[in-house]
Amino acid sequence: MTTATSVRLLCVPRPRLAVPLLVALLAGSTALVPRPGDTARAADPVIVTESGYLDAPDGTHLKYTVLRPEGEGPFPTLLQYEGYNAGSNPTRVNDDFGAEMLADGYAIVGVSVRGTACSAGEFDLFSPHWATDGAAAVEWAGSQPWSSGKVGMFSFSYAGFTQLLVAAEQPEHLAAIAPGMVVSDAYRDVGYPGGIANTQFPVAWEAALHLSWAQAAQQAQSMSDPECLANIASHQVLGVPGGVTLSGLQHPYDDRFFRSRSPERGLSRIDVPVLGEMSWQDEQTGVRGGLAFEKTDPRTTWTIGTNGMHGMYAESPRSRALLHQYFDHYLKGERNGWQRTPHVQIWHETAVDGYDPAWVTTSDTRPFPGTVRTFRLGPDGTLGAPVAAGATAGTSYLTPLPSPGLVSEQIAIDQSVAYGVTWQAMPVNPLGSAAFTTAPLTRDLVLTGGASLDLWVTSTAPDADVQVTVTEVRPDGQEVYVQRGWLRLSHRALDRSRSTRTSPYHPHTQAAQRDLPIGEPAAARIEILPFSHAFRTGSSLRIWLDSPSQTGLWGFTPNALPTGVGQPAMLTVLHDAEHPSRLVVTQERGRARGPLPACGALASQPCRRDPLG
Repeated sequence: MTTATSVRLLCVPRPRLAVPLLVALLAGSTALVPRPGDTARAADPVIVTESGYLDAPDGTHLKYTVLRPEGEGPFPTLLQYEGYNAGSNPTRVNDDFGAEMLADGYAIVGVSVRGTACSAGEFDLFSPHWATDGAAAVEWAGSQPWSSGKVGMFSFSYAGFTQLLVAAEQPEHLAAIAPGMVVSDAYRDVGYPGGIANTQFPVAWEAALHLSWAQAAQQAQSMSDPECLANIASHQVLGVPGGVTLSGLQHPYDDRFFRSRSPERGLSRIDVPVLGEMSWQDEQTGVRGGLAFEKTDPRTTWTIGTNGMHGMYAESPRSRALLHQYFDHYLKGERNGWQRTPHVQIWHETAVDGYDPAWVTTSDTRPFPGTVRTFRLGPDGTLGAPVAAGATAGTSYLTPLPSPGLVSEQIAIDQSVAYGVTWQAMPVNPLGSAAFTTAPLTRDLVLTGGASLDLWVTSTAPDADVQVTVTEVRPDGQEVYVQRGWLRLSHRALDRSRSTRTSPYHPHTQAAQRDLPIGEPAAARIEILPFSHAFRTGSSLRIWLDSPSQTGLWGFTPNALPTGVGQPAMLTVLHDAEHPSRLVVTQERGRARGPLPACGALASQPCRRDPLG
């Protein structure tokens, strides 16, 4: 079945609504996230809409919808390929970008992954079919009479990591990809950060998928599409073995399931240009997946890193402008200066108001260049100070105990605080946490990249989970959230061949798991997710150690099944001469620009009163 209609596209401003988290998440859309500066556009081009089903290599029907300008073309073609309902809504969560590109003469195709929305087949998490089906969709789109033959893939999240899978298949018509907010290593990036089960996000994601499919069914009902309705009816069974939640819970270690399906396995085969985006405080997929862009061809890979939320890709006008320039170059062949664009852009202090950075630093090499710095943990909560002989040997806290969380903005939108995450008002429990803080800085400290907390600990139990939170303590008595990292200490084994001073790599295999020697010192390196932050003169750098807590849409079950026993522990962080625990970071050259931002002005970096002040 193929249908085609002509409509006049009208882009209207979105209402500024306070939407409960679950509703916004289940809608699978960042469109409900309020943002400053929404305005309607005057251009209302006539758009032809065509819907139908294309054949995957094994004959499975995949739902598609095409939006294209009137006329014969040929049009450079953009493809969004994901499992929500792009097959019915090609510009899903990219409404502004889609309108801009359609007005500029692009065709936009949306295709739903097999086993999702209106497409036939069974859902199978990170199935190899996701790659081959997507490649077939690229070839179909590129061979249509209205297409120029050059196809670019766009969008973020689900539609970001599918680009990595498809590009590894090297379809002939694929000219460029622009994946944002990706998952590359499905185990480490989001399923089991630090080896700890992320039990909340998979449930929420699966629920979001099913609600999105229900929305596609409503659209199919109005369009009299019985094939879609039959397919969705077969999908709407939560908790199937191949679904998001059960697939992850059946694989608590980094086993063949994850290794054979994760997008990172095919990164070296990607032979088209890549424009990757990542948000340091991404509350949904996290930022670790952005490490994928260090494994694609550096000559044809460009990356943008910024503080902010999951939807920065679509919500930032600056991001959309760069995407437009990129696709104009590779799909239209325009000589617009893209080749002179620095390969790595670090956006500093991107603001809630307009999602624009205060300043940008650039490089043509990755990881971003800098100098490795170490800050020694010491007695009385010191960080980076000399440790005197005979000083207290360790700092202790109990785990698991409740600890302050960071939750997605839609739970309680308050425009006086940062977008993306809101620091819970839960007080710090001195029995369940330990903090280490530098003296006020005498010069600016700009940190960019990954970080490692290299601990020596003793424990009263054979296992424990550790959460590390990096913050800035400002001269005005406010504390600003920067980043987090996690580790289940029984997963502390290192793959030294893949580890660096600022990026520990843990095998997370069942064979590598080792209980803690009760009462005996044990070394453990905790990976802190990549970030960039400017600590100005007069501020202090701080780390908190406590139990894993709500972080965006991630929720953890501390030291629980399937790989833990839930036994409480007294953890002692050692910091004597024989057991030098330290924070290892990378300092970027240069100083912060401009004055200290107001609290709540930075995207996804909320403030609170310093609980130790």
